[in-house]
Amino acid sequence: MTLDELILEWSYRTNKGYPCLDNPSDIKILKSLLESLNMPSNTIIGKLLEDEEDDDESYANKDGEPGIAGMEPENNPTSKEDLIKWLQDTECPITIDTIKQIRDINSNPTTSPKEKDKLKNRICSFKSYKPIRNLLKDKGYPEAEFSKFAKEIQDLTEDIDDKDRMYFINYINNPEKQSPFKPNQRGNLYDDIKETGIHPNIINDIVKHTTQDSGKKSVGMGELCLAIVFSNVGAAKGAGDLSLNNETFEIKGEGATLGKRPDAVNAINLDNIARFVEGENNLYMKKEKKRTELYYNNNKVSLNSFADVLADIYEKAKDKEGFKKAFKEDLKKIETTKKELHAEAVEEYFDEINWSSPEGIHKGLALLNAYRYISKEEFTHFLAHDFGAGKGNTGEYVYATGSPKEIVDTLLDSGAKFEKISPANLKPRIGFQSSYREE
Repeated sequence: MTLDELILEWSYRTNKGYPCLDNPSDIKILKSLLESLNMPSNTIIGKLLEDEEDDDESYANKDGEPGIAGMEPENNPTSKEDLIKWLQDTECPITIDTIKQIRDINSNPTTSPKEKDKLKNRICSFKSYKPIRNLLKDKGYPEAEFSKFAKEIQDLTEDIDDKDRMYFINYINNPEKQSPFKPNQRGNLYDDIKETGIHPNIINDIVKHTTQDSGKKSVGMGELCLAIVFSNVGAAKGAGDLSLNNETFEIKGEGATLGKRPDAVNAINLDNIARFVEGENNLYMKKEKKRTELYYNNNKVSLNSFADVLADIYEKAKDKEGFKKAFKEDLKKIETTKKELHAEAVEEYFDEINWSSPEGIHKGLALLNAYRYISKEEFTHFLAHDFGAGKGNTGEYVYATGSPKEIVDTLLDSGAKFEKISPANLKPRIGFQSSYREE
């Protein structure tokens, strides 16, 4: 346990939310913590009390008079007790080092007003730690996570106006004030959160925050924000990233993969479907230098135009059903392990693909992979938003719920966008980029 972690835990256990060396109860709590860490509690506490007495004698400004250098006389605390009261009046908690930090920074003639405000904000932000910690604990997060996440969110509130910070704290402290999440099929997270009254600056920082859980699994953008802000969103209950109304809830950010990364999946073998192209060697892939190229009708074509190629082959094929059957068999061979459910998804969803247009083929193959992923992960709520890499970050999202088939049908209706498919990318990322394809 680091010193910061010790102080945080000590503060959490005190009645006021911050420790006081004049309070026997707080000293008892510290003694218990130190003993649990096999540390010499009597020696450490004795030294702290001695330091407190020394500080009382040395608390003075540059002129030798009690107070903080640079502060107007009428506002200048003239004792450590006055300083504590001054900070308490701003509703800021006090830690062991607070007094020393305030004194040292203010007595330094080179300290800028910005640096002084930074310290005060840091002290004030500590007040949010305990409410956030309790909220995440109540939401079902394990002990190894709710303290860690609370400290991270607390740090994000450092540069927020006191009034806005207190509104945020009061909001999460009062369950009856918290709003439920009622997502639309297509909506905007900022618009949904705006109704809570929480200041946009706080939301903007929290919604973009990423971290890791106790299992070193990534916690993506939006996940902690939804759990903190909405009353009916909490920690995952089995599958998914979160829970929504006590049901499994998966969150995906901009450009997220649905399962394995596309470059981890082998390219489809084109030999079987090349039989449906007139002439010999009119559909193949060839490695040139360090790049694999796609050739169709003796012309090099873009890998990302694979849907256009498939649509053209299908349109010209005399045996259209034979072509679809051949493509289906080749598609199944990309990944046949039971664990990924790829072959099973092909069998169950392939007939849903609309082969009449490149857009229909692209969307159908993308949704086939979505169907596979949802079936494998077994969540019942799905939301994809535009926070992440790129120029998005507007809060836009698509949402769907129900069975795997119901979810992918909703994604189709909502105009969900997917990365363009290629022979080596039949498990495209979902997102909102302008380069992604949609109907």
